[in-house]
Amino acid sequence: MVTIGKSGLTQMEARLRLKRWLVSGSTGHLDAAHERQSHIGMGGVHLSLFDTVGSGWGDIPESDLDELIAGLP
Repeated sequence: MVTIGKSGLTQMEARLRLKRWLVSGSTGHLDAAHERQSHIGMGGVHLSLFDTVGSGWGDIPESDLDELIAGLP
């Protein structure tokens, strides 16, 4: 198992959390500065909110996340 720092996250789980974070930050807000600041506020330690178990995000397959990301501006 590959870990990221001391968290014990696998590379796969870290990748999924980042994809979920990216999708969740897409609010469609027209002001780029507002969008960026809001999205940054959800990162860092808050990535734990995007875990596979108990977050609701685990129900979205990675292939669906990839499609959503591909459609982002």
